[in-house]
This record gives sequence, structure tokens and C-alpha cells, in this order.
Amino acid sequence: MRVATTFFVTTMLLGGVAWAGNAAAMKQAANAPRAASTAKTVDISEVVNPSDTLSEAKVEDAQGKPIGEVQRVVTSDSGLVGRLEVQLKSPQKVVALTPAQVRYVPFNGKLRTTMTADQVVSLPAAKGQ
Repeated sequence: MRVATTFFVTTMLLGGVAWAGNAAAMKQAANAPRAASTAKTVDISEVVNPSDTLSEAKVEDAQGKPIGEVQRVVTSDSGLVGRLEVQLKSPQKVVALTPAQVRYVPFNGKLRTTMTADQVVSLPAAKGQ
């Protein structure tokens, strides 16, 4: 009986130490910032109520670098996004991005282009801008 009790107490103590170590590691991993390239993205067509959800979303380039903010969401009669007009940080101009050129990141509510910042900057100004 004494051996069994000693074994049980030892197992509980060691298990508690291991659990505490794992819990700390899990908490640290959960709080670690996610790399831009690993954040899960979804197609723009999956965004619920895109006119409201995306109306002021921050926009990042393919590497996760901030490049601008959505100024206007243009939707079709069916409610799908036709294009996004994005106010760039630099240079100060508005460009139009199609749904094929951007992905939505639900984790942080941002949009990520499939292009580099230089490619986005080289786009012509959106019509009417």
C-alpha cells in the first residue's frame, strides 16, 4: 500500500510539473504573432455582407506589409464584390483591385493582395479618382 501511494504521489507531482510546462508553452504559442504568410485567408466571395465588412479594411501586400485602406466596395446586384477601391499610403492615389487580386484574413479583418507593393503601386488610378 505504501509503495502504491508513493508511486501515485510521485506520478501526480511529475505529471503536474509536465502539465504546467506544456500549458506555458501552449499559452506562449497562442499569443505569438502569426507570420503574414501563414495566416489563413478566404476568398472575398465568402465574406458575409462585404459592403460593411470590407468598407474600411486595411490592405496588405503579399508579404503582409500595410499598403492602404479600402475606400469603397463596389458590389454587383447579387451582392458579390466586383472591385475594391483602395487608398494607397504612398503614393497618394486610389487603385481598383478585383476579387481575384485580394484575399480576406478573418483572423485580423484585413485584406491581403496577391501582389507585391510595387505591383499595386504600378496599377493605374481608379476611374473617377
